[in-house]
Amino acid sequence: MPADRAGDEDLMRSMARGDLSAFDELLSRYHSAVVRYAARATLCDDTALDVAQEAFCEVFRQRKGFRRGAAFRPWFFTIVRRICARHVRTLRRADPTAPAALDAIAGEAPGQRADDAARGHIVREAVLSLPERERSALVMFHTLGWSYGEIAEALGCSVGAARTAACRGRARLRKLLGAEEDGL
Repeated sequence: MPADRAGDEDLMRSMARGDLSAFDELLSRYHSAVVRYAARATLCDDTALDVAQEAFCEVFRQRKGFRRGAAFRPWFFTIVRRICARHVRTLRRADPTAPAALDAIAGEAPGQRADDAARGHIVREAVLSLPERERSALVMFHTLGWSYGEIAEALGCSVGAARTAACRGRARLRKLLGAEEDGL
C-alpha cells in the first residue's frame, strides 16, 4: 500500500474526529465490493444498492464506537452480511407467486425463454435456501475472490470453519439443483 494512502482503520479514526473526506474515501474503496457481494447474497441488483446504502449509513453511525485495533474490513462486512440476511428474510416472507418480485430478483429480461426463467427461479430459491453463513462464504469466495482466511475473519470463525461453510454450501447447492433439474 502506498505511504500516502491511509489504512481503513485510520480512516475510521479520522471519521470519528469529524473528517468527512475519510468517509468518502471508504465509500470509494468499498462501494463496488459491497454491491457485488450484496447482489449475489440477495440475488437482486436493486436490493444490493439498498444494502450498500444501509451499510455505509451504519458505518457512519458507528464511527465513534469503532474499536481501536479492530480490522475494518471484517467488521464492515459483518454489517453488510447482517443487512443482506435481513433483506433475504424479508424476501422469503414475500409472496413467492408475485411475478414482478421474482423477475426483479433474477434480473430477467422480458422475452427470455420459459425454461431459462424456470431454471433461474430454481437457482434463486436454492441460493436463498442456503444458511446465511454458507451463502456468505460462497459469495465472499466466488464473487469477492477472498481467501478462506479473509472469509474466516469476516465470519468470525476459524479458517477451517470458513472452508467447511463454503464446501457445505457448494454441496447443498449441487444437491438442491441436481434434484430440481431432474424435475424440469
